[in-house]
Amino acid sequence: MSPKDLLCADCLQQIEWINPQERCVHCFAPAPCRLCKTSPRPLRPHRSVFEGVGPVRSLYDDFLRTKRADPLASLLLLAWTRASFPCPDAIVPATLKIFPQQDPAYLLAKAVSRLLRCPLLLPRASLQDKSLLLITPILQNLDETLDIKNALRGAFPRSLYSLALIDLRT
Repeated sequence: MSPKDLLCADCLQQIEWINPQERCVHCFAPAPCRLCKTSPRPLRPHRSVFEGVGPVRSLYDDFLRTKRADPLASLLLLAWTRASFPCPDAIVPATLKIFPQQDPAYLLAKAVSRLLRCPLLLPRASLQDKSLLLITPILQNLDETLDIKNALRGAFPRSLYSLALIDLRT
């Protein structure tokens, strides 16, 4: 394996993509989702890409240490194409920090925006009538992600999709 390779062949075979058919249609948590049976909390359109185990977790830990987001951004783009989401007008990081430049969500969203060749906008930018792709590195708390999506909807985007690299909900 050369230093330029994303993953060795063995690690690539160990990657387990989350199967959307095995997820709740409302919140994308592992099915069956008992909470959404009584009170649906719609996160859709959304895709979580991986669970927090295996080679992806090692890649994420390396990203946190080195701030090199391109390998993970490439995996997110592959998931984006598999989800058949439309091409966004802008990428938005799932962060509400005033100075987010070192935030993992910002770094990952910046890499995705560079690979897609579309602008990176912060949540406080003008988002009206734009198709947005929200990027979050870790989905651990559904309410926090829903709060960010609801805040973005208040800016009247034309559409809002979200991708989470790692979903830690069980």
